[in-house]
Amino acid sequence: MFSKLKLAALVTIFCVIQTAREVKTSRGQHDSSVLNRQILRKWLAEAPENHAPEAISDVLAELSHGPSLKTRLREDLRQKLGNIEDLPESFDARQKWKHCKHLIGAVHNQGPCKSDYAIVAASVLADRLCIQSNGKFKDMLSAQKILECYGSCKFGGFMWDTFEYLNKTGTTTGGLYQSEEGCVPFKPQPCSHRGNDRMMASDGDLPDCSTLPSREYNWCDKKCTNENYDKKFTEDIHKTAKFGWAPTNAKKLQTEIYVNGSVAAGFTMYDDFRGYESGVYNKSSNAGYEGSHKVKLIGWGIEDDGTPHWLAVNSFGKEWGLQGLFKFPRGRNYYFIESLGIKVTPQL
Repeated sequence: MFSKLKLAALVTIFCVIQTAREVKTSRGQHDSSVLNRQILRKWLAEAPENHAPEAISDVLAELSHGPSLKTRLREDLRQKLGNIEDLPESFDARQKWKHCKHLIGAVHNQGPCKSDYAIVAASVLADRLCIQSNGKFKDMLSAQKILECYGSCKFGGFMWDTFEYLNKTGTTTGGLYQSEEGCVPFKPQPCSHRGNDRMMASDGDLPDCSTLPSREYNWCDKKCTNENYDKKFTEDIHKTAKFGWAPTNAKKLQTEIYVNGSVAAGFTMYDDFRGYESGVYNKSSNAGYEGSHKVKLIGWGIEDDGTPHWLAVNSFGKEWGLQGLFKFPRGRNYYFIESLGIKVTPQL
């Protein structure tokens, strides 16, 4: 136990030095490592599972792409002290906002590309545009356009930077793979994300993702790729009015979803997640760490055995999990799911 803690401490210090943004003290000197250790100790206490050192590094990297952690801690405390709505035991945003159900429940297949960050950001913004316009806006937004202009299929992207891009530049409309819907539809080919040893009949003819080449889309052209789309590119841009970290308190996070709609979230993903089929996900003891993964939270519930969970939309296709959705432990910051949420306000 001591050696594991010692290793975690060393890794944390290294990660802070490498990834954290500098936060100046009143003396003008940099104290980012202290603040990072504070927030890390706080969230590790709330998420006591055994974390891979690389997972801690990824969490710190995500958090460093945003306001200073001092500001983050202050805002988190303020949100925790606020009032909490009377919440139902279970909730599904698709049922509350039926006129936006087609967007809230839409499932991408990210293909052989780490495009989860782009898919989730475009999806959350589209959901909230639909909700706040009372259904007047009803189109999918283009994850492909984000992928072309920010981030990478090979390395992925940071959630905060993605929403910053949507705030400054925006994205167009764009449907699923080969949908011919919107200005810039999605291009990466769908595939099975389970892994070759977990392929199931429900995967149909989908190839194993590991057998497909991953290409980059970095041309960032200001034009629609769908020749049948009848709207000009410059007239098809949609942006966020503002965005920020969502509350880390589970009840407050539920309130945010209940009042305003879906929330982007991240967690540290292990390889057994790819084999998820049903129920509430629980990491196996021998699972290997893969990296930070982004998803969309659209609700919550309680299992028959009393286990509280989040209801989330993944980007592994409808063949995976609960027709593309999954349940994830709620209320104990399981693998940082409640530490890495982002809420948005769309520009109407």
